[in-house]
Amino acid sequence: MLHVFQVPVYSFLDATVLPSAVMMKELLDRIDSLLSHWEKEAAQLGSKKVNTAKGDGVPHVEIVRFARDKKCELIVMGTHGHTGLKHALIGSVAEKVVRTADCPVLTVRPSSRPLKAVP
Repeated sequence: MLHVFQVPVYSFLDATVLPSAVMMKELLDRIDSLLSHWEKEAAQLGSKKVNTAKGDGVPHVEIVRFARDKKCELIVMGTHGHTGLKHALIGSVAEKVVRTADCPVLTVRPSSRPLKAVP
């Protein structure tokens, strides 16, 4: 499992504002907590082995780079399923990964049903 985040940077006039060290620590702690939670959830659903990693940068670029570096055979990722104006304004990390990855990409839309372990 890989979680990629892009550090928020704000520009105002001639100044660039970066998150404080405290904010970055909170962000990284939250990501570690989420990865730990997802790792446990995957194990409960029957996954034999789960590796977790985090990275920072442009999400679709880092996901493709990670998959290439680790010689992944498949990328599986969720998608929000936005369409229309919302898709045009926000863009789609999943779509960009599909277009640029060297390996197949399986995208999964969110479900209203809870996940169940497959026997």
